[in-house]
Amino acid sequence: MYDSDVDASSGYAVETDIDNSKILSDLNPDISVTAIEVYEVSKERFAQGKWYIQIGEEKVQLK
Repeated sequence: MYDSDVDASSGYAVETDIDNSKILSDLNPDISVTAIEVYEVSKERFAQGKWYIQIGEEKVQLK
């Protein structure tokens, strides 16, 4: 498991204008948000084995 890179996540969110998450406020009914998280992994490490993204109980294979 890896932790997201806060600086890279912020930079990508600004560049793509995708992230509309809320930092300090609650969501009202029928409101949804999209949050961006970037993870930095070395090429050598990524080349080894299979990689997955897990959100809650759902696990999706990347490679």
